[in-house]
Amino acid sequence: MGDAPAVAPAPRNWRTQAPLYGVLLLVLLLAFAVFRFFLLTFVVAGSIALMLAPLQRYLTRHMGGRRWLAAGLLVALVTVAIAVPVVA
Repeated sequence: MGDAPAVAPAPRNWRTQAPLYGVLLLVLLLAFAVFRFFLLTFVVAGSIALMLAPLQRYLTRHMGGRRWLAAGLLVALVTVAIAVPVVA
């Protein structure tokens, strides 16, 4: 059987890659400049989501596998838990 000839990889040219890495670095710096004000919010939200994941699984199990109902109840409970101290 005839094997297909091996194709050599394209040579890497620093003249084309350096500007791409420069633009990537610029985009990352600009993204950080925009999102730096929200980093704490993202970290807190992620931490709360990780802490409430076992409760979400528990509620889902006890509500017959209806994840949407468990999620709605959990959102309502968290909203009340945050709103009551703020209002009082």
